[in-house]
Amino acid sequence: MFNNGFVQGKVIRYCGKLRTLVCDMRCEMAWGMNSRPKRMLSQNEDDYIYLSDDELLAQGLYAPSKSPCTEGGDNKPLPEEQKFNRWCARECERSIILDGTPLDMTKPIPNIPR
Repeated sequence: MFNNGFVQGKVIRYCGKLRTLVCDMRCEMAWGMNSRPKRMLSQNEDDYIYLSDDELLAQGLYAPSKSPCTEGGDNKPLPEEQKFNRWCARECERSIILDGTPLDMTKPIPNIPR
C-alpha cells in the first residue's frame, strides 16, 4: 500500500468495466510516468530507475502543476480540485487501478525488472 497512510479512491469506468482508482494524493510529487525524473542504468533506453521522492526533494524538485503529457485532453488536476480524471488513471505514477500493484516511490524503481 501507499506509505503516507492517506489514500483516496473513486469508482471509474476503465476499458468498459467498473474499477477503483486509488491515489496517495501527493500531487506535488506526481510527475507522470513519461515525465518523472529518472537515472539511466545502461545504454539501453528502457533501462532506468525512477528517482524516489526523497531524491527529488533533496534536489528541491517538485512536480509541475501541469504535465507536458495529457490523456484524452485531460491534464494533471490541481490539488485543490481533488478530482480524478483520465490523466490520473493512465499517466500518474502515484495512482493505481484496483487489481494492480502500487508503485512505492520512496525507493528507486527499475523500469526493467532485475
